[in-house]
Amino acid sequence: MKKAFWFICFLLLLTGCKKNNNNLNVVIKSVNPYYEGKVDLFFIELKTNANDSLYYFAKFPMAEFNASDTIKFTDLPNEKYKLKYLGLLGDTISKSFSLSNNLTKTISVVYDSINTEAYRHKTPISRLKSKDLYTIVAKGGCVASMTSSYTITRENNDYYWIEDDSTKVVLTEKMKTIIQDFEAELLTIKGKGSFSSTGAMTYYIDSPGFIDTIHDRTLNWQGFENMSHIYYKEHINK
Repeated sequence: MKKAFWFICFLLLLTGCKKNNNNLNVVIKSVNPYYEGKVDLFFIELKTNANDSLYYFAKFPMAEFNASDTIKFTDLPNEKYKLKYLGLLGDTISKSFSLSNNLTKTISVVYDSINTEAYRHKTPISRLKSKDLYTIVAKGGCVASMTSSYTITRENNDYYWIEDDSTKVVLTEKMKTIIQDFEAELLTIKGKGSFSSTGAMTYYIDSPGFIDTIHDRTLNWQGFENMSHIYYKEHINK
């Protein structure tokens, strides 16, 4: 996909501020490397730490980008900066850095990144024992209600995705990681976020010793879609 480049040369400048030749590239990314759609950030801003001078600010619905877009800042002064944006869980994510001596710096904003370390070992696929299976069902949708699901089983050290026709697809380590990533995100978003909309997704987990219902109140989390997309790409290419 052809990248769109956004050129920003000081939307707001501190009066009398000396210009330098520092440059900053802010790359908008998704956790899904194959994603090519729109990226909605409720806000993104760049300020200096010292005097709180605002260099850039965009607020929803203005802050709409394509995945892999780059916001380019040029002629930035020698300063300490703070880049802020709103995360999927409604939390403000901040990145601090310094620019000096004609530096060109690149920062990635992975807009749908979620810290899942606390839940990775608690996912259904991580806890699955041999001969057992579990199912996760996703229900919801804005235009029309949709239901999608997947079932995983384990036989000794081999893990299988059970297709609708009962065919078993052996999972590669990469496939297992993709599923674990999604499930860890799903457990992480439980009870988080304050957004709600018609057609918001609800997820039902049915696994041995663990049954749960999770309502998605995040800012447009695409975890299930990302997992499905990456999984099938890997399935085709393995």
